[in-house]
Amino acid sequence: SGCSAGAMRVFAHLDALRSFIPASAKVVGLADSGYYMDVNIFTPLKRYVVTEQNATALLNQECLKTFEGQEEKCLVGSVIAGYLKTPIFAFQSRFDSDQRSCEIGPLC
Repeated sequence: SGCSAGAMRVFAHLDALRSFIPASAKVVGLADSGYYMDVNIFTPLKRYVVTEQNATALLNQECLKTFEGQEEKCLVGSVIAGYLKTPIFAFQSRFDSDQRSCEIGPLC
């Protein structure tokens, strides 16, 4: 995983990647600071990934059905975490600069 963006993809793609690996192998994900909240300042920015890049093939199908028309939500850790079947260790730094500018306002 990477910090922020890489970890977001761990949340979003973990189950799909698991399906490519033999069932006898133990697979877990490690997401380092990718647990973003589903907030208006962040989630709508991910719409581009869905509409312009058509990057939905590896997203959780159950999540996509739930959020039809808002598929970008399936890229957000706080949303997709509830759909994951593969075990995941989520590490969240309270000092992640991207999230501090995205989700935490000056009053926080």
